Amino acid sequence: MCIRDRVIRAERFDAFAVTEPGAGSDPSAGTSTATRTDGGWLLNGEKWFVTCGDIADFLLVQADAGPDKLPTLFFVCLLSPSSPSPTSSSPTRTCSAASATGTS
Repeated sequence: MCIRDRVIRAERFDAFAVTEPGAGSDPSAGTSTATRTDGGWLLNGEKWFVTCGDIADFLLVQADAGPDKLPTLFFVCLLSPSSPSPTSSSPTRTCSAASATGTS
């Protein structure tokens, strides 16, 4: 079953990470960056006030990507594919990122 179906059925939860210290929720004022690596993308920055971030299974993270610093959304999975929803007794999370917009 794809992640979209699990979100629709309220089995998985997302959070949108755009707000940054000093920039508020204006994505053009953010300083988070994304650099392409051999394994995908390296995200670097700090996000604040990520609503539901403490229970999210995945994040949509805004960062300026590549040499042109294009505003891009990244899908960041916080759980391994076989993990249940996060709980305080299962803090281990694995992360991966995939470019969602703005870059190829």
